[in-house]
Amino acid sequence: KPIDKVSSDSSWLSFDLLCNLTYMAALATSFASRDKIMEYSVKQAFKTAVYFKLVYLLAKRLGFVYTRAFQLVAKKAKAETIKGLLLRFASAIESGESELDFLTQEARVEREVYTAAYLRQLDSLQKWTDAYAALVVSATVIVVVVIVSTMLYNLGQAFVGTLAGTTVAITAFGACVIFRSAPYEIKCYRERRGPLFRR
Repeated sequence: KPIDKVSSDSSWLSFDLLCNLTYMAALATSFASRDKIMEYSVKQAFKTAVYFKLVYLLAKRLGFVYTRAFQLVAKKAKAETIKGLLLRFASAIESGESELDFLTQEARVEREVYTAAYLRQLDSLQKWTDAYAALVVSATVIVVVVIVSTMLYNLGQAFVGTLAGTTVAITAFGACVIFRSAPYEIKCYRERRGPLFRR
């Protein structure tokens, strides 16, 4: 059945995949075997590691060659980013390309993609911040006008209370929008001893 844990492309998937590829590339720089790269990357807290775990199990437990294992797992992947990566990995193995070259290249490409998406989110955040500042200024002007109006006319406590509640709701809504649109990162590397491993 299709793998549901990583179902679609998103910003957190890009960051998780970038961390996973960087970790695997770091292992490959020590000329680790393909089995060791898969084994140790699976032990990390990456959500995308579920695919490499399936590849590793197909290769070690069922005796599939890695090329075929990557192709089988790619068929189950719903996220196009993961599917393309697994198929490219299978092609690289079949063509004889080293894991170090492939993983380094993929980590570099994923870093560029993630950086571009992160910068776009920062631009969007700046626009939302400008809009929020204008919203707060408008709400403040309205409150000042109402305060001055209450000095001249008796508007009633209900009207003033409703206006105050509306102002608080608008500013809270703006803060919520900015919070949700702000980019953030999650550290998902858990190995305290570093990326080195025992042979």
